[in-house]
Amino acid sequence: MRGRLAAGVVALLAVVAGVTAWKATRPTMEERLEKAVQRPEEQIPTVGVVPFVSHVPDLPATYGSGIADLIYTNLNQSKHLKPVSPARMADLKGQEDDRARLLNDAAKAGIRYLLTGTIFPDPQGLTVSFHLTDTRTGEDLASDSRKEASPEALFSAAEPIAVNARRAFRVPTEEQVDVFQADFAVGHPDAYNRYVTGLRYLLRYRYEEAEQAFSTALDLAPGFGMAHYRLGLVQLATGREPEGRASLERAAAGELSEREARYVRITRALWGQRYDEAESEARQLVDLYPFDVEALFLVAEALRVAGRYEEEIRHLVTLTELEPNHQVGWSMLAEAYLENGQPPEAAEAAQRILAPRPEDANARVLLGRSVLSQGAFEEAAEEFRRALELDPKNHYAKQELALAVYLDGRSEEAAAILEQVIGDPAAQPLARVLAAVDLAEMLRAAGRFSKAAEILDGLEPQFAAIEAYRADGMALRALCLLETGDLEAAAALAGRAVDNLPAGAFPTRYLFARGLVEIAEGSIDAAQSTAEEIQAGALPPEHPDRTEDRAAAYLRGMALLADGDAAAAVSELEAAADLSVHDYPYRAYGLGLARALIAADELPRALEAAEQAATPADPADPRLWLELDRARARLVQAEILAAMGEPDRARDLATSFLEAWSGADSGPSDLGTARRLALP
Repeated sequence: MRGRLAAGVVALLAVVAGVTAWKATRPTMEERLEKAVQRPEEQIPTVGVVPFVSHVPDLPATYGSGIADLIYTNLNQSKHLKPVSPARMADLKGQEDDRARLLNDAAKAGIRYLLTGTIFPDPQGLTVSFHLTDTRTGEDLASDSRKEASPEALFSAAEPIAVNARRAFRVPTEEQVDVFQADFAVGHPDAYNRYVTGLRYLLRYRYEEAEQAFSTALDLAPGFGMAHYRLGLVQLATGREPEGRASLERAAAGELSEREARYVRITRALWGQRYDEAESEARQLVDLYPFDVEALFLVAEALRVAGRYEEEIRHLVTLTELEPNHQVGWSMLAEAYLENGQPPEAAEAAQRILAPRPEDANARVLLGRSVLSQGAFEEAAEEFRRALELDPKNHYAKQELALAVYLDGRSEEAAAILEQVIGDPAAQPLARVLAAVDLAEMLRAAGRFSKAAEILDGLEPQFAAIEAYRADGMALRALCLLETGDLEAAAALAGRAVDNLPAGAFPTRYLFARGLVEIAEGSIDAAQSTAEEIQAGALPPEHPDRTEDRAAAYLRGMALLADGDAAAAVSELEAAADLSVHDYPYRAYGLGLARALIAADELPRALEAAEQAATPADPADPRLWLELDRARARLVQAEILAAMGEPDRARDLATSFLEAWSGADSGPSDLGTARRLALP
């Protein structure tokens, strides 16, 4: 993911520069949203559309929900109305058959007007009636009924009801309204019903059911562009990027309104790492439809993938004021706070979800992550367990639980939890892959390289199916085999990783793995060439991210050390281990520096470098791939202390290392060193 984020930061710099003059002459979107939040509701009416209640036996409830969605879509195109999102409406406890409570709940939630409706039989077919009501006074602004000949014709009632509502609010008649979605629903009622069902499941993160509903809609109407779009979102969310991209392509070629086509273009730009295009399109969409919640979330997503978390936070804070009970808004805000290093604020955002919905498993996971980031391992584990009680299939909660107990020193328990996910054929492939990566890193840290390679090898089909992780699986297996001494297989896998880069990804991680194998093989010139290849991809000097510089310096330094030039190696490795620059390290570079300093007979400095490399994982950003180096750095400390005449301290560290590596492979030389140092 680092490549995606870093590329986005660079791409968006030009956009920010390009809009400076625009910002000077007109308020930003966030400023306009803030003003909208503060305006009296009488100026911009807030209206909620309730799913219509059916009194027709055997009529699917999706007809009532579908009519409401079509009315919401129509009203949502107005700059003079603030329709309440379906997610916010889902929080209302009152029902149409308890009208007084429904109006009271809406008024308490800050919804000034409610549009409700019923469907009931009559001798000529069906009648659809609606009421647009002031929730504070109980008075109707508008009401009417119309007859439809059959259930298949029910969706045609949505447009005239929306027209009546606009007229009641005195929306200017010249305001353009795109009725494409309503026309499509009238022409394909069965497909639209299945689509509405999928939306309900998607709102609750029930991806399997949502995918089935969207797929059924597409079986009934293959050209249904928005069903392709929503299906693509589900596929992307579950790690099936090639399938998701293909669905987005089909969406773009399908039947869409202009607004829907913009949704698709923005999402395709996001996944194509064209972040400037995505943000620009999303902001244009919000200019056209100021209270379109989905468009506002797409702006937030563009900021998130670009790593602009502070801007994303400001945007989401304003958005949650517009939609105070929107689960997705608070979830995204919690995620943004976590990414920006603000776990207490993330916990508050998660609690905003849990206050009305204590049964929300995903919010429990967010709360657990915020607690974990503050180092409260058992408290975090308890939140993840509660999430699993609420949703036993939440495999990401299991992965977070495993991380919490691992950081708390219970590695065997963590491994058992991850093995449950890995071995569950019903789990999403992405969940199994992420669990396998974490478990492999934990096993590597304990010297169990063969077992780690075996687990990764067993999930090769799952890795192959997920474009974003295909090369990662190969590179990680290569590093495991490197430790077992199978250099030929390690070299082949590292080469394949470089050849199978995710679309648009930075190659640094994979080149780095190849360079480590080349050093182990004694191919010093090849390793130096790989370092040059990494260096060529460095960001401009003014950019704060120096990942490529440090990775290349590390490979050059380790190659020089392997070639016997300790002094030159120290110089390169000092640059690699420099903690004053921002980057994404692929090794604990201080460990390499410590080894070079030992070779240069600079033991005090070597000890300092080893201590830096052995720093325990930060619970807010644990970086499990550094765990092996952290473990080895403690052993190197023992070596240095023994050489400096401190055998007792050396013995304690070596003994601790042996305990951690009690189940390690027999081959690594670390074990021999530790056993020697642990002797009385």
